[in-house]
Formats: sequence, C-alpha cells, structure tokens
Amino acid sequence: MARHMNSVFLKRNKNAFFLTETVIYIGLALLCLTLFFSLFVQAVRLYRQAVARENLVRQAVVCEETVWFSLRYGTDIVVAPNEVRYRDGNGEMNGFFVRNRVLYKRLSNGTGQPITGNDAGEPGETDVFMEPLQGTAYFSETDGMVTSAFRLIDRKTNVKQICRISVWPLPRIWRRDE
Repeated sequence: MARHMNSVFLKRNKNAFFLTETVIYIGLALLCLTLFFSLFVQAVRLYRQAVARENLVRQAVVCEETVWFSLRYGTDIVVAPNEVRYRDGNGEMNGFFVRNRVLYKRLSNGTGQPITGNDAGEPGETDVFMEPLQGTAYFSETDGMVTSAFRLIDRKTNVKQICRISVWPLPRIWRRDE
C-alpha cells in the first residue's frame, strides 16, 4: 500500500511539474508575442513617418524649383501676403496663390494648378497642407527680393518640412546695372 501511495504521489508531482512548465512556456510565448507585436507596430509607425517625410521633401523641392525659376525670370512682380503675380517670358500674367492652405500656380487662363498637397479622398481635403513660417504671410518682398517661407505638414503623421525661397528677379537686377 505504501508503494501504491508513493506511486500516486510521484505521478501528481510529475503532473504538477508538467503544468508548471506549460504555464511558464505559455507565459514566455505571450511575452515574446507582445514584444514582437510592439516592434512591428513601431516599425509600421516609423515607416509611415519616413514615407510622409519623403513626400514632404519632394513637394518642398518642387515648390522651391517652380517658384524660384518662375520668379527669377518673371517681370512686373506684384507681391501680396497670400499671392504673388508676375509676367512670364511670353508676356502673360501668371503667379502663385495659397487657398485652403494649398499652394497653387496661377495659369495664364486664370485657373490654378495645385503644387502642394495630395488627394486624401475627401473633397477639399488633403493629406499635406501648409502654414506660413513667418507670421501670416506666405509671400513677402524686401528691397526687391521676393521671399516665400512656409511649413509643409502631413495631416496624418504631423511630420513637418520647412520650405524657404528667396529670389532676386533677374529683370530687377539688370535694371539696377543700367
């Protein structure tokens, strides 16, 4: 009888040891799963921020090149806080203006083509918007130099990119030399 009791006691200890091991392994598996899930979430967040940063840098480069080139060779430049107009090489009035925190290029027929922003699927909404960098003016003029300073912002990630453009229009420089 004592032998039988000993055998039952040993089986119980073996089963208890097995259950303890199982609980430890499940706990370790859950800990690893939680760790990998948090790493995955962090990687996705960083990837989205990197995509947003790349998008903003591309848009900033397009803005800088388009505005700088247009104003560098433009004549009869008129600057307002949210708009700049100039006469191009063909003698037509063009310009840039800001509406709903998006930069547009004013075409010679009076319509506007967006330079910043991208379609978020909602009418009138964009994932990328801009805000003035200095006060409330997107465009300013000081002693003949035209300046545009704004910040591009991604609505979903709140990533920001500064865009500053300062240009001396060549026709103004040439007039000074005469």
